[in-house]
Amino acid sequence: MISVIIPCYNSEKTLLRCVTPLLEGSFRDFELLLVDDGSSDGTLALCKHIDDPRLRIFPAEKNEGVSRTRNRGLEAAQGDYVAFIDADDTVTDDYLQALSDAALAADADWTASAFAFVEESDPNREVLSVPPAFEEDTALQMPALRDVLPGLVFFNDGKSTLASVCGCLYRRRLLEEHHIRFRTGLRYGEDTLFNLEFSSYCASFAYVPRKLYRYHQHEGEATDVMFRRYSIRDFASLLKEMETMRAETGSPLSAEESNYVLSQTFGFINHNALLKTRAKADAFYEEMDRCYWSEPQIRALWDAMKKEDIRGRLAQLRFSLIKGKRRGGLAALQRGVRLVKKVKKS
Repeated sequence: MISVIIPCYNSEKTLLRCVTPLLEGSFRDFELLLVDDGSSDGTLALCKHIDDPRLRIFPAEKNEGVSRTRNRGLEAAQGDYVAFIDADDTVTDDYLQALSDAALAADADWTASAFAFVEESDPNREVLSVPPAFEEDTALQMPALRDVLPGLVFFNDGKSTLASVCGCLYRRRLLEEHHIRFRTGLRYGEDTLFNLEFSSYCASFAYVPRKLYRYHQHEGEATDVMFRRYSIRDFASLLKEMETMRAETGSPLSAEESNYVLSQTFGFINHNALLKTRAKADAFYEEMDRCYWSEPQIRALWDAMKKEDIRGRLAQLRFSLIKGKRRGGLAALQRGVRLVKKVKKS
């Protein structure tokens, strides 16, 4: 059985669209856990009007965030596998069947599919094309999996990654044996950290190259819009939690992992320092100055930087330009990186 956990916060307009493919699909052996996060609209009432014996509803008195909400679902889950779906996204009719078939065929601890970013007003229209991680159905076992999995969680050379928990099946026994949960102190990167921790215990993996999961993008939403929601401290918190998690699992933070956080940090910085007016950029640099000298975790970004690979060396150069407030040099570097990527693709 699969436990499908859907955190719901003010999801009245999208929830039925999300759950209908599951309830009407051919796969029947699942429980649907609708976990409210203190919604202030009609979400909870809508949940109670869905008539299906596989449905369980978990109300909440106050809003606590998606990590705590998913953790409540994990505590209540009873299935052999766990799947997470966001209430504003959709899946194909055969989503659970395809993932279940792949998991059972490979006896996989972790199963994932390709995904699509689609227009909110037109779910059949892709707004960003992301190639699948593998071109065909794939099953990997240890020890070969150990060399592949970190790359899948992070960059994966422009292909689908495992940075999100959506579009995946997790063997629940491993989640319980190692008490893997979402870290509630994070505002950014909680999915990636969850997957990174799970990868430490995962011994088998299966992949379905079909785009079974659809992330809905609202009108006018750019690929970098997420960076508007956060502060630079959120990225430092992610690095700190990654270091804590690695200490708990008994392995050091790798260059690829720390450089991933730095890459995300630079995405945030680029949006704030390069894509705004000079006055706003100057204000952002002033905030950066305050952060460097008041927050130990921010200074640790520089100290923890790994230079063993090309991303690490680029990160070092970018950070030097940022610290020196060399906005023009940073912009030139970014143009150069984009040009190299364009040439490589062609």
